[in-house]
Amino acid sequence: MWSPSEDIMDAAFWKVIYENKSTFKVGGQYKLKVTLYASRDGNRGEKLAEGTVTLTYTDKSANEMERQMKAMRDVMED
Repeated sequence: MWSPSEDIMDAAFWKVIYENKSTFKVGGQYKLKVTLYASRDGNRGEKLAEGTVTLTYTDKSANEMERQMKAMRDVMED
């Protein structure tokens, strides 16, 4: 789950993004496979949806991703 306005993020998603951030170039587009599952009390349920989204890496998105990665590092270090 990711809700930047509420600073809620999925740790696994951000770990993958963080580990691959050196491959992102401003102006580049990257296809990401997304799978949504039902969740109850932290337990994964059945698959609800699956698809591909395109991450368009711009100056603005680079700054926002860096802000989110800093927030994730801060949480992981606490």
